[in-house]
Amino acid sequence: MKKWRPLLIGIVVCQSVGVIGGLITRPEISSWYVFLNKPSWTPPAWVFAPVWTVLYVMMGISVGLVLQGPDGDREIRFPVGMFILQLIMNLAWSVLFFSFHLIGLALVEILFLWIVIGITILSFGKQRLSAALLLVPYWVWVGFASVLNYGFLRMNP
Repeated sequence: MKKWRPLLIGIVVCQSVGVIGGLITRPEISSWYVFLNKPSWTPPAWVFAPVWTVLYVMMGISVGLVLQGPDGDREIRFPVGMFILQLIMNLAWSVLFFSFHLIGLALVEILFLWIVIGITILSFGKQRLSAALLLVPYWVWVGFASVLNYGFLRMNP
């Protein structure tokens, strides 16, 4: 059970952030988001929930693998700290974009988020390659979301 605990904790924490993000996002979909001008390549709104659910599971497993390292290992402090920072930034983007409708500020924030995810991937790679690789789809998705965010900004000045 001891080996599974970090994985379970990682998944629960990440899914909890996803649920909070969904609670922030959901009311804005029909009252604000639906009325925005969107790039033609914007995925349908229903795509985002399943994609994020899978990504949050992968993120949870990733951090769980790093947390499986030796108890009290000082080597995991920075990687786990970066992971926590990017998780907070992930949620902050939802607040900026959906709650406050600050598309431009959300773009700046998501670009920094993308960088922090990259740093997290590199630091996880020093601990466990599989943990780093599990974050790559998330990094790519946030890169796509950054370009999409830019499209929204251009079309909704």
